[in-house]
Formats: sequence, C-alpha cells, structure tokens
Amino acid sequence: MNTYRFEIPTEISYCVDESNLSIDNLKDIKKLEKIYDVDLDFVIDEYEYKIEMEDEASEDEDYIRLTKSEVFNMVINELWNDIIEILNYSVKFNSLEENIVNQIYKITSNNFNNSHLEKYFNRKNDLGIISISMNGFDVDNSVLYVDVNTNRELSNNEIDEICKYIDGQCSDGWGEGFEQQDISSQIGEEDKYVYVRTWNSNTEVKFIK
Repeated sequence: MNTYRFEIPTEISYCVDESNLSIDNLKDIKKLEKIYDVDLDFVIDEYEYKIEMEDEASEDEDYIRLTKSEVFNMVINELWNDIIEILNYSVKFNSLEENIVNQIYKITSNNFNNSHLEKYFNRKNDLGIISISMNGFDVDNSVLYVDVNTNRELSNNEIDEICKYIDGQCSDGWGEGFEQQDISSQIGEEDKYVYVRTWNSNTEVKFIK
C-alpha cells in the first residue's frame, strides 16, 4: 500500500450571535470589552465627539437637541458593522489551548472520515485509492493532515489530481458544509459560535510526501 500525505490550511472562527447582542448604553460597551477581551474605545470616542457636537449645535435656539440616548443609538447604528467585525475573529491552532485543539481535531476528523470521500472520487477516477482519511495536525502551521492510501504508486499528475480534489472538497464540497456547523457546545464555548474553516483564499491544499 502507498500513502500520500496532504496538508489542509485551517482556521477557527469565533462569531457572536447578533440577534442576542444588545448595546443600549456605555455600560454594555464595557461589558463587551470585558467578556470578549476587545477594545471598543472607538465607539466611546465617537459618542463623546457627537455629544460635543450636540452641545455646540444647541447654542442655536432653533436647533432641536438630541438626547444622550438618541446620540448613543445613532453611534451604535453607524458603527455596528465595525463592532461585529471586532467581536468576530479567526485564529490559528497555535492561539488555542492544547486541549481545545485536540477536541477540534477530533470533531473535524470524525466528520471528514465519515464522509468517505474516496467513494466519490473513485466513481470518476481509477487511481486505485483505498482510503482518504484525516490523520493528524500541526499546531505551529495550523494545518490538518489527510492521508490517501492507494494500491499502486501514483504519478505526479495523479497526485496533483488528488490534491485538487481534496482542495475542492475543503472549499466547495465537504468543507463548505462542515464550516457551517457550530461546534461551540462541543468544546465548551459559551459566548460565541465556533466554526472550523478548512480553506484559505491565499493558501491551497498541498502535497507534502
């Protein structure tokens, strides 16, 4: 049996539930900063700037001044997308605790291996593939390893063909469906949704041995 190993670039995405996200006052901003360990001072700065503008504009007797609550709501509406972008983020394996990485790998590999991708490949190709399975990861490089076992030696062109197939599965096939599955409850994450992304627009699946 011949074994060919490929590496899959992997990121872990953390996303807030916008439908349950309520920001009604400055205290809520401080709570978010504490819960998610982020810097939202730009929201406070914008709020204070607009309050100053209201103070100056109110010197005009005909100007109808906005309340502080109205100003705050206006700022939140204007900066909502920026706030969400900061609260949602992606990380590599080396940014996570070892036990979390192990759990993520277990969840991802079980899902990948239960997909039996070799069956779909063998329907259109005759390269003697016995199995396509996820077997390990590299924390420092944030990649997952996929091993392809065959009953004969493959040519370079055939290896490239398999590499493209795995890359396609990670971006448009298996991976497209898997990255929409929230695994937060499985890894003990309470504050955010967690997704595994097995593709990167700047990095493709690579054959390594």
